[in-house]
Amino acid sequence: LGVKMFNPEMMKLAQEQMSKMTPEQMAAVQAQMSQMSPEAMQAQMAQAQSMMSGMSPEQLRAQMASTNIQDLSPEEVAKQMREGQGQAAAQIQYKVSGAEMIKNEGNALHNAGKYQEAATKYLEAKTKLEGNVTPQAATIYKSCSLNLASCYLKTGDND
Repeated sequence: LGVKMFNPEMMKLAQEQMSKMTPEQMAAVQAQMSQMSPEAMQAQMAQAQSMMSGMSPEQLRAQMASTNIQDLSPEEVAKQMREGQGQAAAQIQYKVSGAEMIKNEGNALHNAGKYQEAATKYLEAKTKLEGNVTPQAATIYKSCSLNLASCYLKTGDND
């Protein structure tokens, strides 16, 4: 359930941006990050990577150039970090809720004896949770894995 790392070009661009920050801005970012849970930090990194995945390094450079970080006060930097955390948390909850709904559909199919269809739902739910390390996601992922094993036992599919 891990998150892919940024490619070297993206890391270089991030370093360039950070080098432009004032000590006060850096302190604001550090203070904000120290209050983040590991799950929130990972979610925010995943969200950033997702947003940048379709962009070329040139497009990303142009976007970063349009927002001059030196013009932001430490308070504005901290505010942007908080907003990003809120968006990341909402995105995590949305994906977890969706995976839980799919798992519940699988449960209904399993209870109706439709084990192949249920297995498909459990696999779909597990896929939706990839990269999510929250306790709620881990619980749903484990439940889907166990339910999937039950489907395989019922159908004789032991691969």
